Amino acid sequence: LTEEDLLFKIAREPFTHLINERAPQTHNHEVLIVEGYPTYHTLKTMIERDLPWNFGPVPRFLIWGEGYRIHRTIDFLYELCLDPQELTIRYIGDMDYEGFNIYIELKRKNAQLTINLAHAFYSFLSHYVNEFAANVLANQRIDDSYLLILKEEVKEYKEVHEVINYLWKHGKRIPQECINLE
Repeated sequence: LTEEDLLFKIAREPFTHLINERAPQTHNHEVLIVEGYPTYHTLKTMIERDLPWNFGPVPRFLIWGEGYRIHRTIDFLYELCLDPQELTIRYIGDMDYEGFNIYIELKRKNAQLTINLAHAFYSFLSHYVNEFAANVLANQRIDDSYLLILKEEVKEYKEVHEVINYLWKHGKRIPQECINLE
């Protein structure tokens, strides 16, 4: 039986998002997926207040990913634009095993989309490794093959590469919540 036979339509589950009407025309295809709500709220406030943005391209779409939930909701991009394959999607999450697991699996499951790390955010967090790196307390899945993928992705960002390697080898993390208005 087909969808037509059963008279149903798959409804895509929406994600929480902000459409930034002030994004420069050149950034109309920029999407930023933020893993955690506090960081999403901080960045949303920055956009709404038109505060200085020092994190790479200003996003047209700011999305709260809700951790792994983004794997189920990313299809909602098809409701926001005609062709999500034309979007440049950047991702920011915690600098820990689980944050990188979410990113790599999202990218693998959506190979038709251009999804990359939001390097400017990771560069920012990397500068605070001495102040904010803490031990990973929860049981997080560690896939060492992901470290090789991350090394390739950040090879042009030496400080990020070094910090990711340090955190990975020592069971430490930097939470994305270090990015806040304070």
